[in-house]
Amino acid sequence: MEIKVVLFFANGRYCGLLTLAKFIEDQLNIEDSCTVLESAINGVWPLKLTEAEIERNTQIHLFATAHGWSAAITDPGVRVTFRKLPSEPLIFPS
Repeated sequence: MEIKVVLFFANGRYCGLLTLAKFIEDQLNIEDSCTVLESAINGVWPLKLTEAEIERNTQIHLFATAHGWSAAITDPGVRVTFRKLPSEPLIFPS
């Protein structure tokens, strides 16, 4: 069985995927959003010429959803902004 260790680069050092999740969670506990720069995202999900950007974006969105967040890739190649998903579904009056 192969175990893949995923790292991201933040604050001058490489960190694990769980550390990235903890960083985002901590930021979202005090702020409305958490923007993660491409340098950190690229450490977890490197963008290669042979890798489809759609697959990469899907992985980022799945990661966010699994943690109860949304992910907005507002500036591809530069940053991803994470926000907490509402705990209750939004109900619009008819």
